[in-house]
Amino acid sequence: MRAVAVGRKIPQFTATGTDGRPWKSGDLRGEKLSAVVVEPLLAAVLKEVPHAFALLAPSDVAPAPRYRLFLETPLDDGRCAALAAEVLAAL
Repeated sequence: MRAVAVGRKIPQFTATGTDGRPWKSGDLRGEKLSAVVVEPLLAAVLKEVPHAFALLAPSDVAPAPRYRLFLETPLDDGRCAALAAEVLAAL
């Protein structure tokens, strides 16, 4: 990780490989997700959703690796779970 900027008093980071270059894609099982794919997908799904923060991140929590949607929103847990399922289905 490398700090790249500070916006609204919050540091912004970019994930980097061992060579110091930014990661262009990631995968858990060979799917090669990239920001070019994920960012427009999140923007489309969350277009009408009030939120201050959204992040799709890999998670290696048992029983199997998966992606988790981190979302800062006033919506209830049920609606958040539905949004996460919609994002993952669109991948």
